[in-house]
Amino acid sequence: SVDHRYSVGGMKDFVLTVMDRDSCYDQFFTRIKVEDDYDVPNVITPNFDGKNDLLVMFDKIYARYDIQVYNRWGNVIVDKKNQSDVLLWDGTDGDENICEEGVYFYVLRGILQNGSSLDKKGFVTLMKD
Repeated sequence: SVDHRYSVGGMKDFVLTVMDRDSCYDQFFTRIKVEDDYDVPNVITPNFDGKNDLLVMFDKIYARYDIQVYNRWGNVIVDKKNQSDVLLWDGTDGDENICEEGVYFYVLRGILQNGSSLDKKGFVTLMKD
């Protein structure tokens, strides 16, 4: 199996080529629609072990985006504007302190690489261990 990731949606062409031991082959052509959407991870563990330390996108699909992260009381702890990298949140507050364990809410508003807009909202759980 082959894992393909696309940073821009649209119609994508695929060709499957099958060859046997005698070098006989056949091909199958298909076209699929790739949606401009993605899943945001829902757990981070900013304990510096190199696993799930950061809330990141798997691909650079946004040309630019704004993100706000809220704590359980509805206070904004992160408010980043006009970002272009894959890092959404490092688990720290505005003073670079690692936030308390718990569930946080994020609002992500952005412009995709193809110029269309895509907004996401969701919850992320911060665990220290």
